[in-house]
Amino acid sequence: MKRLSSLNAIKAYRKVAEVGGISGAAAQLHVCQSAVSRFISLLETELGAQLFHRKEGFILTSAGKTFYEHVSDS
Repeated sequence: MKRLSSLNAIKAYRKVAEVGGISGAAAQLHVCQSAVSRFISLLETELGAQLFHRKEGFILTSAGKTFYEHVSDS
């Protein structure tokens, strides 16, 4: 059975997608930046897809947009 992402990882992912960065997401979630980065990395590994373009801020990839639509509905 495939392991499901933790709720905290999904919350961190959604917040990064909404604010466009790790620092802002961490501040709003009241956690350190490294925790948010780790959650994003774990989700990307688990899903086998890059969720963000990281050139200038954090912009959702097409896979990231699809995942965001699924987790936003729940």
